[in-house]
Amino acid sequence: MSKVSRKCPICDGNFVIVMVNKGTQVAWPECWKCDFNGHTPEDKEAMSIDIKLNSHLDSTGLFKEALIAWEEYLTLLDEENIKEPKENN
Repeated sequence: MSKVSRKCPICDGNFVIVMVNKGTQVAWPECWKCDFNGHTPEDKEAMSIDIKLNSHLDSTGLFKEALIAWEEYLTLLDEENIKEPKENN
């Protein structure tokens, strides 16, 4: 678990955990408070980290990658929300 500067867009939680599916060898960031991991399956896939492709990462490195994915996803989400009102005018 790690405290993040970019809060969860659903619950305003500021702690992220890394979930790992050992069967599919995929990891992804998730809000510790509400389990948010993207608005759509495509969002979750975009934040996913393929463990096989990143076998060089230890648990700390994997966590850092997950935090980067979380920050990038929320930045893109903010950019989409900014563009949306302008497109409606």
